Amino acid sequence: MIRISTIKLSGAGQSDAVVRFGAGANILGGQSDTGKSLLVACLDYVLGAEKMAKKRVPKLALYSHVSVEFRNLDGKFLTMRRHIGGGTSIEYWHQPIDAIGARGPTVEARRRGRSTADDVASILFPFAGVSHARLRKNARGELARLSARTLIPALLVDEVSMISEISPILGKSGYDETVSKRMFAYLLSGRDDDGIVATERPELTAARLNARLELVEQMLIPLDARFKDGADEATTKAIEQLDRTIADAAEEFSVLEGEVESLLQQRQTASNLVLNASNQLSAIGGLSTRYNLLRERYTSDLQRLDFVSEGAHFFGALQEVVCPICDQVMALDHEHGSYRLSEDIQTATRAEAAKIRVQQDELAATMINLEDRRAQQSQRHKNATDALQSVDERLREELNPQVKNKASALEELFRMRLELEGRRGDHDNWQDLRALKARLEADVRANKPANREWETLPLLALAEFCSEVEKVLLSWKWASSVRVTFDESDFDIVVNGQPRQSHGKGVRGLLYSAFTIALLRYCRMYKRPHPGFVIIDSPLTAYQKSTADGGRGVPVDSEIERAFWESLKDVSKETQIIVIENKLPPEGVTQTVHFEWFYGDQATDGLRQGFLPQ
Repeated sequence: MIRISTIKLSGAGQSDAVVRFGAGANILGGQSDTGKSLLVACLDYVLGAEKMAKKRVPKLALYSHVSVEFRNLDGKFLTMRRHIGGGTSIEYWHQPIDAIGARGPTVEARRRGRSTADDVASILFPFAGVSHARLRKNARGELARLSARTLIPALLVDEVSMISEISPILGKSGYDETVSKRMFAYLLSGRDDDGIVATERPELTAARLNARLELVEQMLIPLDARFKDGADEATTKAIEQLDRTIADAAEEFSVLEGEVESLLQQRQTASNLVLNASNQLSAIGGLSTRYNLLRERYTSDLQRLDFVSEGAHFFGALQEVVCPICDQVMALDHEHGSYRLSEDIQTATRAEAAKIRVQQDELAATMINLEDRRAQQSQRHKNATDALQSVDERLREELNPQVKNKASALEELFRMRLELEGRRGDHDNWQDLRALKARLEADVRANKPANREWETLPLLALAEFCSEVEKVLLSWKWASSVRVTFDESDFDIVVNGQPRQSHGKGVRGLLYSAFTIALLRYCRMYKRPHPGFVIIDSPLTAYQKSTADGGRGVPVDSEIERAFWESLKDVSKETQIIVIENKLPPEGVTQTVHFEWFYGDQATDGLRQGFLPQ
């Protein structure tokens, strides 16, 4: 298996646009229009896409080449470079991207027609440890070589494919999807079609049919024991009754949610009132402190004025002394004396004291008004606090228990429905397997395949893959229990009885991600052929927590998004998952995985604005 270590755009006179990745989980996030999705287009182009990108990126015209550096588990490097302007040639070096020369050997982006020229798969697959496989490409049994383009839907999930109704394996394939289906079978089993589908000898046909018949008979043993009574009409009726009960319970839950929302709004209003009253009381307290200080100052000023007035009155009683200036006795009319000013001083002090007393009266009135305001705000604070406590008590004692009980009841109803749906699905599988057994028995008796019916998917491997998808969804807390099957008509998964393609686009995208990640984990666990990396663009951005019954208000576990991020912390370093997303992961996740964020227009010094340098 390999991983992507560097993606680079380069051009004459331009600073390189470089993004590097690590082993295990990688998260590349940031604002819209910062070039995150352009990275997917760059990798797709190097892996043989016809064009660089579907929508024009103006600054891309400044660059001439896109390069991608891969690294395998042995620590070796493979760097591939392609000219953005077009052409079918791709240069490659078995060196790090920073050490490549001006020119390297070339391969074709993809083979066309009956060409046998080396292409991307010729150098990428051996480097990744993936054997060259020959797969059936049509109903006539003709074979085609596995190409990188056939694998793309399972490796690169762009934001458009993520939410579309196409199969995660078939992608936007052409008129004949056989080779893509056989590619999936190859990933599941590790066996290609070389030497199998081209051989039509009767003895080989009989051996293959007998092997399939034996496998079907083994799978039927437990199902025959469960459904020996035949029809399972009671299960269908029970499911219909449960659906009605779930709808009623969901309606009751919706009413409770409305009451809770109303109380929360009341609580917010009361909380705001408490905060406002507290702020007012704090401000009044501050004013009261300053007014008391002012009152004390007025009293002190009056005392000083009384002292000055009394001093002027007694100044005339002092004994006569010699003037230190003119050496004459200081009489009342002495030129350098101040006795004549005592009366003026007393007059001035009385006038100033009168002004201060007026200010004292005004201050006293203001302080009375302030105390009235304090009493009003204290009452507001008490009323709001009482209202807040009343709302909290009703939420705690009445509504929260009701919501919890109703949610538990709904969860139990869904569990019961899931069990019944599983039984009905098993019954349908039982009928299909019995019909398949009858056809195989007829073919064995005739010792020839009926209507040249080719083998599709390995049943046991498919069941193990579905089990891996269940593990992924359980780790995301998708539901308390999950059952995944595979619909070969749509070539897509069915989760808890509902096809992936029947969901809204957000849920489709998240289930597409689960499919892709589970396939990577399955191939690693069972040592099946897989390049070892996947890129998932915007798995959460379009996801809205909808309801399992079509949007009737039934609550969905709110921890799915958080559990998705947390699961990335456990990704094996032998594989690589690159998630491109607009949403910011939790801090504990960003500190564990390889994380980079594009800040867009909000970028400041030292922060990266986007993929392309500004």
